[in-house]
Amino acid sequence: MKSFLVTVLCLMTVNSFSNEVSLFHKHQKISQSLSFFDDYSLEDIMKISRQLIDYVSDFHPALIQNLNDNSVLHGKQLTTFHEIASHFIGITRRLESIAAASKLKDLKNKVFLEQLFVFYKIYYPYYQNDEFRRYVNDEDLTFGLTRFQVHHEIMSLLNIDKIQILLSEVKQIDDEYESLMEFLGDKKSLMNLRDIYQKKNIADKRVDQQQDLTYRLSRDFGNTVGRVRWRKGYLWQNDKVYQELEHQLQPLDIISEKTYFALTDKFIPGHFGHNAIWVGTKEQLIALGMWSHPAIIPYQHQIEAGKNIMEVDRTGTHLKSLKDFMNVDEVAIFRINQLSFEYYSIYRIYDILLAQMGKIYDFNFDVETTDTLVCSELIYQSFEEVYWPTEPYLGRVTISPDNVASLALYDHSPLDLVYYAAQKSKSDFQYKGLDDLAHDMEFRKVDDKYKRVVKDCTHSHRNNCDEVLEDLIYSDHEYIPSLDITWNE
Repeated sequence: MKSFLVTVLCLMTVNSFSNEVSLFHKHQKISQSLSFFDDYSLEDIMKISRQLIDYVSDFHPALIQNLNDNSVLHGKQLTTFHEIASHFIGITRRLESIAAASKLKDLKNKVFLEQLFVFYKIYYPYYQNDEFRRYVNDEDLTFGLTRFQVHHEIMSLLNIDKIQILLSEVKQIDDEYESLMEFLGDKKSLMNLRDIYQKKNIADKRVDQQQDLTYRLSRDFGNTVGRVRWRKGYLWQNDKVYQELEHQLQPLDIISEKTYFALTDKFIPGHFGHNAIWVGTKEQLIALGMWSHPAIIPYQHQIEAGKNIMEVDRTGTHLKSLKDFMNVDEVAIFRINQLSFEYYSIYRIYDILLAQMGKIYDFNFDVETTDTLVCSELIYQSFEEVYWPTEPYLGRVTISPDNVASLALYDHSPLDLVYYAAQKSKSDFQYKGLDDLAHDMEFRKVDDKYKRVVKDCTHSHRNNCDEVLEDLIYSDHEYIPSLDITWNE
């Protein structure tokens, strides 16, 4: 209940580059369209598909191992997982368009065989894993994916009649297709596989229905409680704090806030209630070499008008001005200190960040799903290289604003606290530091190290649980190379 309520509170709410460089041929922003392979030739598409297959040969087995170990999927895994899916669909669709444009039977067969080969190598070994299949079939507007789109693409490829015609007409094949042809030649097993996939899809839809019920109940609660506020924030129209924030904020800074005057604050033991990301001003983005980034261009007008903060609240994902954001009692700025400020790293973060625009609020608070977001999930996915703290809750994993802020307390943390101002009453204004942050979030400081206080009830007597102090030591998740497979002519 604590994790749910802490997250519900979200409802209330550099280096310079003189020249932008070309990263690789045809590089563009992450798109809500799957048309990025439309101009490639058959030869190029086949080269790209081999790169994708090579990449997946390491990525998917490691992901399956994580799922089997009940490990939380971190941001880089989630984004890459769906990036692979969008490439799979983009490749198969481009192949389909090449076949449709040709009258040559041999070419059509070659294309269909390649489509089946891409499925066989990328998804066939893993698709019966329930968690894998459900995650890959999530909607993700970041990569242009709709719910069950991968499933529909796979079922369309596994057309028994078309496959039988293919087998009767293809006489000679390359060696790499031999195992695929054996797979396709067993008609009974192929029909059985289709039947299994269909049944699993029905089961997945039942899971969706259960989650939809939870979503609606949570949404109704959040929308009701989230509207109740009885005053303005004490930092509202505080010119001094406003000017300090304008001076302090740098592109991709994380902003956390607290509102004592919101009804949800009375229910929630956690401290912070909301996170957002400072996108940057026009001048900052020009200095960073990002103003002409394809992901930024659609929002240039809003950014010039002062909407420099990106957030997710119960109205969805949008940009907001600092002035409108300041209806709060406390505000803190956190900065990633281990970002590799190379052009590609920042380019990628803005790619993912702005591609979240349009997603609705995640009333299920599940950090491992990508169709919806809460404020902290925006950070979880955008800063995909960071291993953020999370919490288990009712069979899912959540990330709260306190989880985000707590990372600043870890040894070897990639997150720094750079500003913290708070006002509980008209006369009680103060600047706070890291020790205050730890106190506010009920962490403990011991010998210059911060500790998480955990209740240990395994040996409790008369319902009294022991307090255990847990060390906070940051370690990166296992390195995952970026999926840069666009064919460079």
